[in-house]
Amino acid sequence: MKDKLEIFISSIWAGVAISIGAIAYLCTKQALLFPIGLLIVCAYHLNLFTGKAPYIAGISGIPKLILILFGNIVGATLMGIVFGYAKPTLIVSAMEICRSKLTEGWEIIPLAIMCNVLLFIAVDTFKNENVSHIFRTIILWMATSIFVFCGFEHCIANVFYFSVAGLFNLNVLRYLLLNILFNAIGGILIYQSFYYIIDTMVEKNEN
Repeated sequence: MKDKLEIFISSIWAGVAISIGAIAYLCTKQALLFPIGLLIVCAYHLNLFTGKAPYIAGISGIPKLILILFGNIVGATLMGIVFGYAKPTLIVSAMEICRSKLTEGWEIIPLAIMCNVLLFIAVDTFKNENVSHIFRTIILWMATSIFVFCGFEHCIANVFYFSVAGLFNLNVLRYLLLNILFNAIGGILIYQSFYYIIDTMVEKNEN
């Protein structure tokens, strides 16, 4: 029970961290500022759904992943509601972003998949202690900036945007469920493909 509570609290803070990056983006429209949220998550080893999904340990890992997702949503939703009231100018920017997102149909699939492909590259590189810390930080910052600049869809950031805008309805729920699903699929696909290629290359070298 204690472990689950720690995971949940860490997940809430991860949602808060991503929201900080999203606030910076809403205030400036500068994609280069959004990565501060992911940098906080990685630096403090917080539990972020999109960061953990690629490494899911089969079916047995799903309950933990759901707990992390729920904590992220709580953190991002609370931040969105609070800052929607504290800084009303954010509502206009968030509403513009959200209305654009809700016009998406099948486009959400590649946009969500590519988001987590880039996020996996960012997080997995940051975890690699064989790479210099400066290079790891640059890759994390650039990969995250690229997915924001390109309009790829990050489910936790989107929870924050919809919360700021005060949009809570079935269309939003449908959109977020697709976003969550294909973020996870994107992360799992890149992880499995990446390490399959590495394992294959290692076997060839050994032979």
